[in-house]
Amino acid sequence: MRIPYRYRPTLGFVVLALSWLLVAAFFLWGAQRPDLDVVWGIYDRLQVGDSVQLTREELGALQRTLARHPELGMRITQDGRAELTAAVDDEGDGGDGD
Repeated sequence: MRIPYRYRPTLGFVVLALSWLLVAAFFLWGAQRPDLDVVWGIYDRLQVGDSVQLTREELGALQRTLARHPELGMRITQDGRAELTAAVDDEGDGGDGD
């Protein structure tokens, strides 16, 4: 009995190769910095009083985050600085026994 020279890859090899590709894609995805983390970094710089010159990546992350999280907002203060704001839920847990 003679074994053919060229084999098609077996199912086990295909599953193994796909699993390694999925693991690599997972680690690449996990290595990215989340948009909300970028926005909180901008927020921290604003709180310290730094004038923030946003990079193109930061601006894109800010726009995507504001679109995904409508409860976040930007406002300009009276002294001309930008500030991140968040909605407050005032339904309360106590007080007058509501």
